[in-house]
Amino acid sequence: MAAIRAALAAGGIKATTADTCVPRRLVTAKVASLPRATSDMVEGMVRFEAQQYVPWPLEEAVLGHQVLSDDPADELMSVLVVGVRKQLVSDLLSIFDEAGLEVRRIGVSALALAEHTLGRAAPHLLVSCDGGELDVVIAEDGRTLFSRGAVVEADEADEVTRTLMAYAAERLPGPVDIELAGPECDGEGMSRAIGAQTGLVCRSIVTTLMPGAPDWLPYATAAGLAAQPEVGAARVNLVPLERSERRAVQRKRMMGMAAIAAASIVLVGAVGWAFQATRTQAAARTLGVRENARLATAKLALKSAKASHDAMLRSWTTATEGLARHEPMVDVLHAVSQAAPREGGTYLTQLAIDRAGRVALHGMTNKPEAPTMLVVNLQKTGRFSEVRLGYLGDVQGAGPVATTALPGTPSNSVGFLVVATLAREVEPAPTRSAVRKRPTDGGV
Repeated sequence: MAAIRAALAAGGIKATTADTCVPRRLVTAKVASLPRATSDMVEGMVRFEAQQYVPWPLEEAVLGHQVLSDDPADELMSVLVVGVRKQLVSDLLSIFDEAGLEVRRIGVSALALAEHTLGRAAPHLLVSCDGGELDVVIAEDGRTLFSRGAVVEADEADEVTRTLMAYAAERLPGPVDIELAGPECDGEGMSRAIGAQTGLVCRSIVTTLMPGAPDWLPYATAAGLAAQPEVGAARVNLVPLERSERRAVQRKRMMGMAAIAAASIVLVGAVGWAFQATRTQAAARTLGVRENARLATAKLALKSAKASHDAMLRSWTTATEGLARHEPMVDVLHAVSQAAPREGGTYLTQLAIDRAGRVALHGMTNKPEAPTMLVVNLQKTGRFSEVRLGYLGDVQGAGPVATTALPGTPSNSVGFLVVATLAREVEPAPTRSAVRKRPTDGGV
């Protein structure tokens, strides 16, 4: 765990997940021929087939598999069955857990080395030696045909020879050459020794996974592990299924808790907003009721003021129209007084002038000629354009006047009605001198 943290710190790496692999010598691997089936059925057949190869009870093992060939024309398909002790995997996972990393894939060192044969049609033998750990794999286009792992102290060439002999017993096509990788496989002595014993060309590994990196050979296994696909049964993954399921359940639980927390925050915010909105609405409602009451009072006051104004306007109109007269009343009274007969015995009882300038003059007399003289005198004043005698009759009758005789008048008095029309005076046009004398506002 300390080594993992030191490596991350030295590289400036801030990661939360990692891929790792176990040495080939700690793993049991065997190529089996199985009937063609779906992926779920293949897992069951792999578990049944592993009973023949795994030297531990299946309850203590973690199994993985990789489909090597799945030709629809063949009834059988080649499947690489891999098994490792569960305790070893648990210890490895606990180390990464303490380092704060979640392991997505646990591969096998030799199978990761086989990724360097991608795109090659012929089998190649790849050898990696690191700290006495020797991985030997024969692979073609990324598919592992045969692999071995061992701990060696001096003669790595002997282990390579034993691998070739075991591979030949499987009656598979032989490799075309040998490629070396790893921290301890880049020396000329090992290449010559292996080439001399096997009779094959031995050279440093050639790959396209890390182009342009001349010192990449010590990291050949890590580069192959990083190149392996992450989905499906394309490559071996020894992470226990129950751990993946547990991790998935934990992630789902954490997501659920996060969703609940977010929903709680939203709910609290919604409650707060609703409370504030309720308070705002209550305040607005109270203000609305108060303003409505003020508006109702104002409307009543306006109605009362309008009624008072209308009554006053009617009174003012009546008074104005009643007093608005254009007739010269003094001149009319003076003209009537001058036209009245001077001999006596004639009384004027009523004088009425309407807005059209018509004058009604009522009276009574004991001299029958007096009304005629009054008409003639009114015409001579020039104040009237038309004067006529509208009525002449007995005072005691039921005529238009129907007036009781005045005290002291003879019983043979007669009543009369004289109707006249005022003469309208035409206002003279202003003279030139008057125009000149009219004040102006500074104009010409």
